[in-house]
Amino acid sequence: MMVARGWLRPGKILPAVRLPAGDGGMVGLDDWRGRRNLVLLLTHPPGCAGCETALRALAGAAPALAAEAAVTLAVVPGPAAAAGRWRERLGLPFPVVAD
Repeated sequence: MMVARGWLRPGKILPAVRLPAGDGGMVGLDDWRGRRNLVLLLTHPPGCAGCETALRALAGAAPALAAEAAVTLAVVPGPAAAAGRWRERLGLPFPVVAD
């Protein structure tokens, strides 16, 4: 799902979309609505060094985020299998979905 530039702003409620996860399942933004705060990271395709740095930082921050009732979801352009391989290679404790 591509979103027009400028539409996504802090505090904006995102639509209830479901995206394919690297593990073969589907993940929806509304899976956490009303239960958890969601840290949403939109990345470049797998292999982007800056994105890998951000993903590793969020993985390291997972305990602190959990203390704030927050979870991370990374959205990666490309096929779900590539998103899954990236998640495995980096050892990420949160879902990585494809868009």
